Amino acid sequence: MKEIWKRSNEAILITLYDMASNMMDGIWMNEKERIFYSHYTLKLKDVVKERYGDLNIVKIAEATCGT
Repeated sequence: MKEIWKRSNEAILITLYDMASNMMDGIWMNEKERIFYSHYTLKLKDVVKERYGDLNIVKIAEATCGT
């Protein structure tokens, strides 16, 4: 997951969509995984918001991570 920060803006955006989807369907996650996914999703959300503005996926990511 460290490699994503070296990828294109579009790759980061698509990864945020994937992570937000995982958070919405996260019944399979244990508590430790949920915390990890939540922190990672919020980092992606911050980068996407900075680069693309306040997209709907940014709002979805915030909602699925409880912020």
